[in-house]
Amino acid sequence: MEDEIVVKEELGEEFEEELECEENGEDTVKEEQRKKFFKKITVVSVAVIMIILVLSYYLSMPGVSEVIVSLAISSTVKDNQIEYNSTNRIVFIGNTYEELIAIYDANYAKEFKVCLKGYIDREDYYITELYKPKMYVQRFNRVVSEPCPADCLIDLHSHPELHCIPSDQDIKTFLRFKERQPKAIMAIMCERNRMNFYE
Repeated sequence: MEDEIVVKEELGEEFEEELECEENGEDTVKEEQRKKFFKKITVVSVAVIMIILVLSYYLSMPGVSEVIVSLAISSTVKDNQIEYNSTNRIVFIGNTYEELIAIYDANYAKEFKVCLKGYIDREDYYITELYKPKMYVQRFNRVVSEPCPADCLIDLHSHPELHCIPSDQDIKTFLRFKERQPKAIMAIMCERNRMNFYE
């Protein structure tokens, strides 16, 4: 009987040792999995931080944020029409849009000004004629010209490509024009088919 107990104890010790080895092996595997998981988390976190740093660098560069805002607030011409707010549009009648594109192409490297004439029907603006005022100064980022006549509906000038936000001077000049033409709109042409409007 004592022999039997000794054998059971020996077997029990061997079994316990075996169990310990299995548990230690499982712990080692779990520990390795845990390390791999944390390594992945660390790599992904560092990558996300780097992406954020790079984006914040480029987005804070002069002009980049203005281009992003310009794209968000401007509209594009489709089928000779463009929306100037969420419910109304400007419609170019006849070949007026082609004339405007020709002026844009001829003045691509410098700003220009054009006055758009026509009529209003249910708050949609129909452009039937372009008037080119005398321009005194034309530069890449500036135009100085005579004001639009009071019978014009839209005071349009260009800006450098994808810079559609009006300057303080643009707004001041437009507000003076709006005193003479209360229904006037200011348009900034900032790409061949892209404009932003200020009412």
